[in-house]
Amino acid sequence: MIIFNQKINRKILLDTLLSIEYKFENKTHKISEQKEYLEFHLDRYLFTLKILEKFLKPGMKILDLGAFPFHLGILLKIFLDCDIVLNGLPLNLTSYEKTSRENIIFD
Repeated sequence: MIIFNQKINRKILLDTLLSIEYKFENKTHKISEQKEYLEFHLDRYLFTLKILEKFLKPGMKILDLGAFPFHLGILLKIFLDCDIVLNGLPLNLTSYEKTSRENIIFD
């Protein structure tokens, strides 16, 4: 479980994403199976979240096109409470803990 009121760093992003499963095109995907790819891109995800948190409001709808494996969309849903649509389909997370955006600082 992630405790908020803290800085969100690479380790927290990694631990959060590795625990996620989602359904897309009738298939369940486990992010833990994409660990090498994920670790390579974590700094970019953290940088992007730092920028976007200033502009995105909770519940804001975002159309995520061509972003497989959907890591950034998942992070936006979990940490910034955005409503993510993937190529016209709602993001269907089968395992995640809803969080509050309050007091989150991307480190």
